[in-house]
This record gives sequence, structure tokens and C-alpha cells, in this order.
Amino acid sequence: MFSSKGEELEKTKKETLEMLQTAEEHGFGEKKYFGGDSIGIADIAFGPVVYWLEVIEEAVGEGAIVSVMLC
Repeated sequence: MFSSKGEELEKTKKETLEMLQTAEEHGFGEKKYFGGDSIGIADIAFGPVVYWLEVIEEAVGEGAIVSVMLC
């Protein structure tokens, strides 16, 4: 994703957002955590993904994924 340019980059961003939205919709719903009201292994495993997406975006100068996720 982060080595793509132009139209390919925009397509990849859109696909990434769709996958993250699916994970959020099916994983969280109205719950605070993937497992419901308490933190579990899925929460621990998925949490760092958002952090590293932001770091990578800053390093390559692209910022669409995390900014959209946080809105």
C-alpha cells in the first residue's frame, strides 16, 4: 500500500478502509471491545495495527487511513 502511487494508491486506501470498517462492524458493533465488555486477545492483537498505520503514514507522507478511522 505505502509504495503505491496515484490511482493505485487511492484504490488501495479504499480497500483498506473497507476491510477496517468490516472488522469494526462485525467485531465491535455496539460493544466497547471485540469480546464485549472486557478486553481480550483480539483487542490486544488489533490495537497496535492502528498505531503502526499512523506511524507508516507519517513516514511516507500519506494520511488518509488513520484520519478517516478517527472521524
